Amino acid sequence: MPSEYRTHSLLPGLLALLIAAAGLGACLPGLPGSDSDSGTVLALMSGMSASASDTTDPTTTPTTVIPPSCGTNCFFSEEVLMSANPGTGAMTFQITGGADAGKFLTMHANLSVNTTLYDPVTNTTVAGAALPHNVRISATSFAVSGGVNDGNFIITSGGGGGLDTIVFDPRTGLSVAGPAMPGTTGNGSTNFTITSGAFAGVTFVTRVGSATNTMGYNPLTNFFSGGLVTGSPINAGSSNFTVTTGPRMGQTIVLQGNATSGTVAFDPLGPAFVPGPSLAPNTITNGSFVQQLTAGPSNGRYFIADGGGTGTVIYDPVADGLVVSPALTAAAGVGAHAIPITSGPQTGNVLIVHGGGLTSTDLLTQAGPGITPGPTLNLPVGAGAHTINLTTGAHAGRTLIVNGGLTPGTNIYDPATHTFLSGIAVQGGVRAGSFAERIGVGARTGQVLIGQGIGTNTSFYDPTTHRMTAGSAIPAAGAGQVAFRLTTGLRANHILIVASAGGTATTLYDEAGDAFIGGPVLFNNAALGCLEFPISTGPLAGRHMVVSGAAMTSDVYDPATNTFANGPGLPAAVLAGSSATAVTAGVNAGRHLIINGGGTMTTALFDPAGPGFAAGMNLPSAANAGSSAFVIASGPQADNIMVILGGNTTNTAIYDRTTGNFAAGPVLPAIAGAGSANQQMPDGRQLIVLGGTTTATAIYDPASNSFSAGPVVGGHASWNVGPGGLLYQNDAGARFANSILLLHGGNAPHMSVYIP
Repeated sequence: MPSEYRTHSLLPGLLALLIAAAGLGACLPGLPGSDSDSGTVLALMSGMSASASDTTDPTTTPTTVIPPSCGTNCFFSEEVLMSANPGTGAMTFQITGGADAGKFLTMHANLSVNTTLYDPVTNTTVAGAALPHNVRISATSFAVSGGVNDGNFIITSGGGGGLDTIVFDPRTGLSVAGPAMPGTTGNGSTNFTITSGAFAGVTFVTRVGSATNTMGYNPLTNFFSGGLVTGSPINAGSSNFTVTTGPRMGQTIVLQGNATSGTVAFDPLGPAFVPGPSLAPNTITNGSFVQQLTAGPSNGRYFIADGGGTGTVIYDPVADGLVVSPALTAAAGVGAHAIPITSGPQTGNVLIVHGGGLTSTDLLTQAGPGITPGPTLNLPVGAGAHTINLTTGAHAGRTLIVNGGLTPGTNIYDPATHTFLSGIAVQGGVRAGSFAERIGVGARTGQVLIGQGIGTNTSFYDPTTHRMTAGSAIPAAGAGQVAFRLTTGLRANHILIVASAGGTATTLYDEAGDAFIGGPVLFNNAALGCLEFPISTGPLAGRHMVVSGAAMTSDVYDPATNTFANGPGLPAAVLAGSSATAVTAGVNAGRHLIINGGGTMTTALFDPAGPGFAAGMNLPSAANAGSSAFVIASGPQADNIMVILGGNTTNTAIYDRTTGNFAAGPVLPAIAGAGSANQQMPDGRQLIVLGGTTTATAIYDPASNSFSAGPVVGGHASWNVGPGGLLYQNDAGARFANSILLLHGGNAPHMSVYIP
């Protein structure tokens, strides 16, 4: 999507309002050094100044970069998620007045009227007002100076079939239908505003395909009419830039695209289109973008990525010719664009996002110029990707990338560390069978190994930096996957993972070697409902009990030999919603209470002295998916066990330590379903996320033996908690000290932090 590389003299105060526009053929005026491509346009905001004294170590992530913005008893997230899926043609504007001043409105495009409103102060998004009509593929936009739309932006709907436009007023955040165009736009359409000559103030919009004519918008009449003929067709991958020096000074060069080397140039003194410089042997197609260089031996020249491959070319306006240019390390695809870095250790360099569904980037160093690999994105970028430079809120000074590609995700680039923040934290999503185990030795000491449940994905969470990185694949896990850390025996300082996918496979994570290796074979198959707990007394002391799940069998793991042996049988099978809780006092002290789950009321007790399992007392109502249990820390029910029964009910039960019986417990404020989880807070209260693909939580107060409604999870209304939902307690050394990490599960990648 094309853009002008000059200071727009018609709109000196408006360019800081324009954030970006994207889509195949999208176009809007930019500042010197902005980029333009078939999937993205970047326009810099004011307030992003370079610091020559910045000596930040790019390998070090600050531990206090973003403070919690929600206060206390709330969930906080650094993630920014669009309310729907932006696609080709997506673009974003900043609102400068009214109740939403300072917020950003993203138009999703891709034949939709959807928008998202992003608040950088709270780092949250909500669905925005619907547009007056669809924004299509190849939509473009431009700022208006003069006339009835002075200070507004006009969006051409694109798509090859629409003549309509939208007028967006940044002072109110409102959009209305705009003037009709005499012809349609399509993939490769571009626009530029003329600043001198007979057509000064007019914006030309190019057509595509076999058409060589343009359309001109006159702000004084608020009317589109037929424009001048380009002489050559404009197609996919087209973009434009205005030359500020050399023999073509003042001319706007338009790349023809469509896998050709040709360009045309608009000469405002003609006024007419004339042949432009050839880019041969390079050819331009979707994924192409242009970036003016501002330092080094190529200062003032234009770096042009071909699109569709790794080729690039540098245009020298003084010589009106080409110079040698370094190749990209990966192909530039739809959504590719460049981000000038204006602060931090890479000040003056340019970050290139490859797009095309990739997570790779390059760093263009202007001193060469040269290309080296850049930091890896957390999520891939596709058609419709564009950027927002943030100057306020928790992410001030950073760049938000709307990923496009019909996904709701974003990436956040931090120039201080030359890294991408974990916008969406967990690659691949979290599902039933998730686990979290702290690493005790090796290079990842203090980090947390996250098993993402069904499938092969793992991640590592660093509490000190609040960052998630992808781990290696492991053998396919099932919904009953469990893991436990070994501190003694042949595999001390390993984490043993039981896949629980209906077989006997296990995996070991070697903390010292930071590698996954094969584990010992189970005696019995493990499946949904699998449980693990350590045995501390009796003839099996020091070993680990693994209850098989979906069966009445168990295995005993011996750390001394790194082997499993057949364990004692159970009186009934454990199923979805099972749990094992140590009884700390009363008639069954030292035993483990097993909730069998699976929609039954049955329980069991494991006696390590036997060792063996025996039937326990029945629950007052059935336990099912979403059931969990915890020992009550204080109050009138101290040392009793609270059982949340799940199954999309509000039922709970309390195990009485003195009698070994159950009684109905206090009612939850909302139903608990699959993905429900609990975690004790420092003051003894319990946080319960209720799961069931809801955002509801509850707080249990042991002093009153009651539940109350807790805060809604996440920073976005769509962030439900589903199967695999997981809570993890951060310690005092974490970036958010004594907070609770929430992985949302439900095959979603979201991560939130609960601030007590």
